[in-house]
Amino acid sequence: MVHSMTGFASTTITLTTPSGAVPATLTLKTLNNRFLDMSCKLPYALAHLEAEMIKEGKKYLHRGTVYCSLYISNPHALKADVFPSIGLAQGYMKAIGTLQEKLGIPGTLTISDFITLPHLFEASEEANVADNASLVMSAVDALFKTLVATRIVEGAALAKDLEARMQAIRTNMVAIEPRAEAVSEQRRHVFMQELKPFLEKATQEVQDVHLQMLYKTIEKIDVNEEIVRFKNHLETFITTLHDAQEQKGKKLDFILQEMFREINTLNAKLPDTIASGPIINIKVELEKAREQVQNIV
Repeated sequence: MVHSMTGFASTTITLTTPSGAVPATLTLKTLNNRFLDMSCKLPYALAHLEAEMIKEGKKYLHRGTVYCSLYISNPHALKADVFPSIGLAQGYMKAIGTLQEKLGIPGTLTISDFITLPHLFEASEEANVADNASLVMSAVDALFKTLVATRIVEGAALAKDLEARMQAIRTNMVAIEPRAEAVSEQRRHVFMQELKPFLEKATQEVQDVHLQMLYKTIEKIDVNEEIVRFKNHLETFITTLHDAQEQKGKKLDFILQEMFREINTLNAKLPDTIASGPIINIKVELEKAREQVQNIV
Protein backbone atom coordinates (compact mmCIF):
# COMPACT_ATOMS: atom_id res chain seq x y z
CA MET A 1 0.00 0.00 0.00
CA VAL A 2 1.34 3.41 -0.99
CA HIS A 3 1.06 6.32 1.44
CA SER A 4 1.36 9.84 0.11
CA MET A 5 3.13 12.50 2.16
CA THR A 6 0.51 15.05 1.09
CA GLY A 7 -2.62 15.19 3.21
CA PHE A 8 -5.08 17.45 4.97
CA ALA A 9 -7.58 16.96 7.78
CA SER A 10 -9.65 19.38 9.83
CA THR A 11 -12.19 19.26 12.62
CA THR A 12 -14.05 21.66 14.91
CA ILE A 13 -14.05 21.31 18.69
CA THR A 14 -15.65 23.35 21.48
CA LEU A 15 -13.40 24.74 24.20
CA THR A 16 -14.52 25.74 27.65
CA THR A 17 -13.54 29.32 28.52
CA PRO A 18 -14.34 31.78 31.29
CA SER A 19 -16.76 33.51 28.92
CA GLY A 20 -18.48 30.28 27.83
CA ALA A 21 -18.12 27.70 25.06
CA VAL A 22 -15.95 28.79 22.13
CA PRO A 23 -15.53 26.90 18.83
CA ALA A 24 -12.01 26.16 17.64
CA THR A 25 -10.72 24.67 14.40
CA LEU A 26 -8.00 22.04 14.56
CA THR A 27 -6.16 21.34 11.28
CA LEU A 28 -3.38 19.03 10.10
CA LYS A 29 -1.55 19.57 6.81
CA THR A 30 1.36 17.52 5.51
CA LEU A 31 3.85 18.02 2.67
CA ASN A 32 6.76 15.95 1.43
CA ASN A 33 10.05 15.84 3.30
CA ARG A 34 12.93 13.37 3.52
CA PHE A 35 12.31 13.10 7.26
CA LEU A 36 9.50 13.75 9.75
CA ASP A 37 9.30 17.43 10.72
CA MET A 38 6.36 18.59 12.84
CA SER A 39 5.44 22.05 14.08
CA CYS A 40 2.41 23.32 15.99
CA LYS A 41 0.71 26.70 16.17
CA LEU A 42 -1.32 26.87 19.38
CA PRO A 43 -2.83 29.49 21.72
CA TYR A 44 -0.52 30.38 24.58
CA ALA A 45 -2.71 28.60 27.13
CA LEU A 46 -2.32 25.33 25.22
CA ALA A 47 1.25 25.77 23.95
CA HIS A 48 2.49 23.16 26.42
CA LEU A 49 0.70 20.50 24.35
CA GLU A 50 3.09 20.84 21.40
CA ALA A 51 5.53 18.17 22.58
CA GLU A 52 2.67 15.76 23.28
CA MET A 53 1.15 16.44 19.85
CA ILE A 54 4.48 15.73 18.14
CA LYS A 55 4.79 12.51 20.11
CA GLU A 56 1.28 11.54 19.04
CA GLY A 57 2.06 12.32 15.41
CA LYS A 58 5.08 10.01 15.42
CA LYS A 59 2.75 7.10 16.17
CA TYR A 60 1.03 7.56 12.82
CA LEU A 61 3.51 9.30 10.51
CA HIS A 62 7.06 8.49 9.44
CA ARG A 63 7.99 11.11 6.83
CA GLY A 64 6.78 14.53 5.77
CA THR A 65 6.48 18.09 6.99
CA VAL A 66 3.48 18.32 9.33
CA TYR A 67 1.73 21.56 10.26
CA CYS A 68 -0.69 21.37 13.19
CA SER A 69 -2.72 24.44 14.14
CA LEU A 70 -5.52 25.31 16.53
CA TYR A 71 -7.42 28.39 15.43
CA ILE A 72 -9.79 30.38 17.65
CA SER A 73 -11.66 33.25 16.01
CA ASN A 74 -11.51 35.27 19.22
CA PRO A 75 -7.89 35.11 20.49
CA HIS A 76 -8.93 36.64 23.82
CA ALA A 77 -11.46 33.91 24.59
CA LEU A 78 -8.95 32.00 26.68
CA LYS A 79 -8.15 35.06 28.79
CA ALA A 80 -9.47 35.19 32.34
CA ASP A 81 -8.82 37.84 34.99
CA VAL A 82 -7.18 41.16 34.11
CA PHE A 83 -4.79 42.63 36.68
CA PRO A 84 -2.46 45.62 36.81
CA SER A 85 1.28 45.37 36.73
CA ILE A 86 2.06 47.13 40.02
CA GLY A 87 5.81 47.03 39.53
CA LEU A 88 5.53 48.59 36.08
CA ALA A 89 3.13 51.27 37.40
CA GLN A 90 5.58 52.16 40.17
CA GLY A 91 8.31 52.40 37.55
CA TYR A 92 6.19 54.77 35.47
CA MET A 93 5.49 56.94 38.58
CA LYS A 94 9.16 57.13 39.46
CA ALA A 95 10.19 57.97 35.88
CA ILE A 96 7.52 60.70 35.57
CA GLY A 97 8.52 62.18 38.94
CA THR A 98 12.14 62.31 37.77
CA LEU A 99 11.10 64.12 34.58
CA GLN A 100 9.11 66.70 36.56
CA GLU A 101 11.97 67.27 38.97
CA LYS A 102 14.74 67.53 36.39
CA LEU A 103 12.80 69.51 33.76
CA GLY A 104 10.50 71.51 36.01
CA ILE A 105 7.31 70.19 34.41
CA PRO A 106 4.21 71.08 36.46
CA GLY A 107 1.01 69.04 36.68
CA THR A 108 -0.48 65.98 38.37
CA LEU A 109 -1.29 62.50 37.10
CA THR A 110 -4.79 61.05 36.98
CA ILE A 111 -6.05 57.52 36.36
CA SER A 112 -7.01 58.47 32.81
CA ASP A 113 -3.34 59.25 32.16
CA PHE A 114 -2.25 55.89 33.52
CA ILE A 115 -4.60 53.58 31.62
CA THR A 116 -3.13 54.69 28.29
CA LEU A 117 0.37 53.59 29.26
CA PRO A 118 1.52 50.41 27.47
CA HIS A 119 1.60 47.00 29.16
CA LEU A 120 0.14 48.36 32.38
CA PHE A 121 -2.55 45.65 32.45
CA GLU A 122 -2.09 41.92 31.95
CA ALA A 123 -4.60 39.14 31.41
CA SER A 124 -4.07 35.67 32.81
CA GLU A 125 -4.76 32.61 30.71
CA GLU A 126 -7.74 30.47 31.60
CA ALA A 127 -7.43 28.44 34.75
CA ASN A 128 -9.43 25.45 33.43
CA VAL A 129 -6.67 24.19 31.11
CA ALA A 130 -6.83 20.47 31.97
CA ASP A 131 -10.28 19.81 30.48
CA ASN A 132 -9.45 21.63 27.25
CA ALA A 133 -6.08 19.86 26.98
CA SER A 134 -7.73 16.47 27.22
CA LEU A 135 -10.31 17.49 24.62
CA VAL A 136 -7.66 18.81 22.24
CA MET A 137 -5.46 15.70 22.49
CA SER A 138 -8.43 13.41 21.90
CA ALA A 139 -9.31 15.41 18.80
CA VAL A 140 -5.68 15.36 17.63
CA ASP A 141 -5.52 11.57 17.87
CA ALA A 142 -8.71 11.18 15.82
CA LEU A 143 -7.50 13.76 13.32
CA PHE A 144 -4.21 11.94 12.73
CA LYS A 145 -6.19 8.81 11.88
CA THR A 146 -8.25 10.82 9.40
CA LEU A 147 -5.07 12.30 7.95
CA VAL A 148 -3.58 8.85 7.39
CA ALA A 149 -6.74 7.84 5.55
CA THR A 150 -6.45 10.84 3.22
CA ARG A 151 -2.79 10.03 2.58
CA ILE A 152 -3.74 6.47 1.65
CA VAL A 153 -6.30 7.75 -0.87
CA GLU A 154 -3.72 10.09 -2.36
CA GLY A 155 -1.19 7.25 -2.33
CA ALA A 156 -3.51 5.03 -4.37
CA ALA A 157 -3.67 7.75 -7.03
CA LEU A 158 0.14 8.00 -7.04
CA ALA A 159 0.47 4.22 -7.40
CA LYS A 160 -1.93 4.19 -10.35
CA ASP A 161 0.03 6.95 -12.07
CA LEU A 162 3.35 5.17 -11.49
CA GLU A 163 1.94 1.90 -12.83
CA ALA A 164 0.94 3.68 -16.04
CA ARG A 165 4.41 5.17 -16.39
CA MET A 166 6.12 1.81 -15.83
CA GLN A 167 3.89 0.27 -18.50
CA ALA A 168 4.86 3.04 -20.91
CA ILE A 169 8.51 2.38 -20.12
CA ARG A 170 8.06 -1.36 -20.70
CA THR A 171 6.43 -0.68 -24.07
CA ASN A 172 9.31 1.55 -25.17
CA MET A 173 11.88 -1.00 -24.00
CA VAL A 174 10.16 -3.66 -26.12
CA ALA A 175 10.69 -1.38 -29.11
CA ILE A 176 14.36 -0.86 -28.24
CA GLU A 177 15.41 -4.51 -27.81
CA PRO A 178 15.22 -5.74 -31.43
CA ARG A 179 16.75 -2.53 -32.72
CA ALA A 180 19.61 -2.77 -30.21
CA GLU A 181 20.32 -6.35 -31.28
CA ALA A 182 20.27 -5.39 -34.97
CA VAL A 183 22.59 -2.41 -34.47
CA SER A 184 25.03 -4.46 -32.40
CA GLU A 185 25.09 -7.20 -35.02
CA GLN A 186 25.61 -4.67 -37.79
CA ARG A 187 28.52 -3.02 -35.97
CA ARG A 188 30.13 -6.42 -35.31
CA HIS A 189 29.84 -7.26 -39.00
CA VAL A 190 31.44 -3.94 -40.01
CA PHE A 191 34.35 -4.50 -37.61
CA MET A 192 34.92 -8.01 -38.95
CA GLN A 193 34.82 -6.85 -42.55
CA GLU A 194 37.30 -4.05 -41.87
CA LEU A 195 39.63 -6.34 -39.97
CA LYS A 196 39.41 -9.37 -42.28
CA PRO A 197 41.89 -8.19 -44.99
CA PHE A 198 44.46 -7.35 -42.36
CA LEU A 199 44.06 -10.66 -40.51
CA GLU A 200 44.50 -12.70 -43.70
CA LYS A 201 48.03 -11.30 -44.12
CA ALA A 202 49.04 -11.33 -40.46
CA THR A 203 50.74 -14.06 -38.49
CA GLN A 204 48.78 -16.28 -36.13
CA GLU A 205 50.14 -14.42 -33.10
CA VAL A 206 49.07 -11.05 -34.50
CA GLN A 207 45.68 -12.48 -35.45
CA ASP A 208 45.14 -13.66 -31.88
CA VAL A 209 45.99 -10.23 -30.45
CA HIS A 210 43.67 -8.39 -32.82
CA LEU A 211 40.86 -10.88 -32.32
CA GLN A 212 41.08 -10.31 -28.56
CA MET A 213 40.89 -6.58 -29.16
CA LEU A 214 37.90 -7.14 -31.43
CA TYR A 215 36.09 -9.20 -28.82
CA LYS A 216 36.66 -6.50 -26.20
CA THR A 217 35.34 -3.84 -28.58
CA ILE A 218 32.27 -5.94 -29.37
CA GLU A 219 31.70 -6.44 -25.64
CA LYS A 220 31.82 -2.68 -25.07
CA ILE A 221 29.21 -1.95 -27.75
CA ASP A 222 26.89 -4.78 -26.69
CA VAL A 223 23.89 -3.45 -24.72
CA ASN A 224 22.22 -6.71 -23.76
CA GLU A 225 23.57 -6.50 -20.21
CA GLU A 226 22.13 -3.00 -19.72
CA ILE A 227 18.76 -4.08 -21.09
CA VAL A 228 18.60 -7.08 -18.76
CA ARG A 229 19.51 -4.99 -15.72
CA PHE A 230 17.05 -2.25 -16.66
CA LYS A 231 14.22 -4.77 -17.00
CA ASN A 232 15.12 -6.29 -13.63
CA HIS A 233 15.02 -2.85 -12.00
CA LEU A 234 11.66 -2.21 -13.65
CA GLU A 235 10.16 -5.38 -12.19
CA THR A 236 11.69 -4.63 -8.78
CA PHE A 237 10.10 -1.18 -8.85
CA ILE A 238 6.64 -2.61 -9.57
CA THR A 239 7.04 -5.30 -6.89
CA THR A 240 8.13 -2.73 -4.32
CA LEU A 241 5.25 -0.46 -5.28
CA HIS A 242 2.74 -3.17 -4.34
CA ASP A 243 4.38 -4.72 -1.29
CA ALA A 244 2.92 -4.36 2.18
CA GLN A 245 5.69 -2.12 3.51
CA GLU A 246 4.47 1.38 4.32
CA GLN A 247 7.81 3.20 4.00
CA LYS A 248 8.96 2.63 0.44
CA GLY A 249 9.52 6.10 -1.05
CA LYS A 250 13.30 6.11 -0.53
CA LYS A 251 13.67 2.59 -1.91
CA LEU A 252 11.65 3.47 -5.01
CA ASP A 253 13.80 6.55 -5.50
CA PHE A 254 16.99 4.45 -5.36
CA ILE A 255 15.57 2.01 -7.92
CA LEU A 256 14.76 4.89 -10.25
CA GLN A 257 18.33 6.14 -9.92
CA GLU A 258 19.59 2.73 -11.09
CA MET A 259 17.15 2.78 -14.00
CA PHE A 260 18.43 6.22 -15.01
CA ARG A 261 22.01 4.90 -14.87
CA GLU A 262 21.24 1.93 -17.11
CA ILE A 263 19.25 3.91 -19.70
CA ASN A 264 21.99 6.56 -19.90
CA THR A 265 24.61 3.86 -20.48
CA LEU A 266 22.37 2.26 -23.07
CA ASN A 267 21.96 5.59 -24.83
CA ALA A 268 25.73 6.14 -24.89
CA LYS A 269 26.45 2.65 -26.28
CA LEU A 270 23.64 2.67 -28.85
CA PRO A 271 24.14 5.63 -31.23
CA ASP A 272 21.09 4.93 -33.32
CA THR A 273 18.47 7.47 -34.41
CA ILE A 274 15.68 4.89 -34.49
CA ALA A 275 16.35 3.75 -30.89
CA SER A 276 16.87 7.28 -29.62
CA GLY A 277 13.11 8.04 -29.74
CA PRO A 278 12.06 5.25 -27.31
CA ILE A 279 15.10 6.00 -25.12
CA ILE A 280 14.04 9.65 -24.80
CA ASN A 281 10.48 8.52 -24.01
CA ILE A 282 11.81 6.30 -21.22
CA LYS A 283 13.87 9.16 -19.75
CA VAL A 284 10.81 11.43 -19.76
CA GLU A 285 8.72 8.80 -17.97
CA LEU A 286 11.48 8.16 -15.43
CA GLU A 287 11.73 11.86 -14.66
CA LYS A 288 7.98 12.12 -14.13
CA ALA A 289 8.05 8.99 -11.97
CA ARG A 290 10.83 10.48 -9.84
CA GLU A 291 8.72 13.58 -9.21
CA GLN A 292 5.86 11.39 -8.01
CA VAL A 293 8.07 9.16 -5.88
CA GLN A 294 9.32 12.21 -3.96
CA ASN A 295 5.84 12.42 -2.44
CA ILE A 296 5.65 8.81 -1.24
CA VAL A 297 6.30 7.91 2.40
